[in-house]
Amino acid sequence: MFAYFGFWHITLYWLNWGERPFHSERQWRWSKIIHNLWYTFLGALQWTVWEVIFMHSYATERLPYLSDEKASTTLWGAFNFVACFFLVPLYRELHFYFAHRLIHVKVLFKYVHSLHHRNTDIEPFAGLCMHPIEHLYYFSCIAPSLYCYASPFAFMWNGVHLLISPAASHSGWEDNWQSDQFHYLHHRFFECNYGTGTFPFDIWFGTFRESLDYKKDKAYKGEHTDSGELKLDPKSAAIADSKATLWGFPRWDEAVFNLLCVGLIPTLIACAALKVGPQVGDARLLASLMSFGPALIGGALLYSSQRWTGFKKMFLYPFHKESLLGSFGFNCAMGVLLTMLPVYHMVYMLLAPPGQSAYCQIYGSCV
Repeated sequence: MFAYFGFWHITLYWLNWGERPFHSERQWRWSKIIHNLWYTFLGALQWTVWEVIFMHSYATERLPYLSDEKASTTLWGAFNFVACFFLVPLYRELHFYFAHRLIHVKVLFKYVHSLHHRNTDIEPFAGLCMHPIEHLYYFSCIAPSLYCYASPFAFMWNGVHLLISPAASHSGWEDNWQSDQFHYLHHRFFECNYGTGTFPFDIWFGTFRESLDYKKDKAYKGEHTDSGELKLDPKSAAIADSKATLWGFPRWDEAVFNLLCVGLIPTLIACAALKVGPQVGDARLLASLMSFGPALIGGALLYSSQRWTGFKKMFLYPFHKESLLGSFGFNCAMGVLLTMLPVYHMVYMLLAPPGQSAYCQIYGSCV
């Protein structure tokens, strides 16, 4: 993964193979690259844990799978195998939009997704530079492998796609394969282009931008302001980008969030899975804490650390002007369904006895 990301960074930023950067006056900083490298490494490390959990679940009959023999000797097996190859990238696009919208809600953005948005001028290693909780929700895209009878190939193909595809799309350059101006605008302006160009969700929900000149962009229908919480001018973007560094200390509420969500809860799950150390016996409780806990803990800390500005503005920004039972409610419900629920079922599958996974419950059998 580092070789692939490094290829894009070295060829574009050191060998100058690109000719059209999105931001012609960017400043290359070691502190920013080291910051991005570190969180990219944490993403690769977490994906390794996902691999271990799934391989363990296959081996202990917690999760059935399509064997290589069936995939190569039966018509249904061959169709299943080939279909996954084409459907995984499409599901990635669907999952990305709703997962991305969800982590932009303030209770998650402040403590989770804001780390990814320290890069307002992106470079390849910025693609997987995420908070560990964002990695958790990002990798939940493997949900079809939890609920469908598929080959381990489908799981691994999905994972490889999740790991390496952000490199080129976060290149910061216009003239390279898989260049992504659509997503560059999202990093530059924060409150637009939550999805990709594949499905027109942003056009449907009014959050599509088509130009770096936001004052002349007539396509955008969402809410923004050039003062107050969200500033769109180049100077403000540069200040935000300078925060991409490992130096400094987190605020008290950020430290508490990380201690609970990245430290305590995963440790309790690891102890339960390995049957060592302190034991919290209820698999459902631990699965709930890991999947839904970050949003609840983020909401409690947000309330404790900020001056009350009204429920919607405090907890739902930047979607506070959307209808709770309309666009906002639909997008959040889809986000929870596609991100938090798979995490819950994966953790529960790991900790519960064989035969209790979501797949077994849905189909009534693990055979």
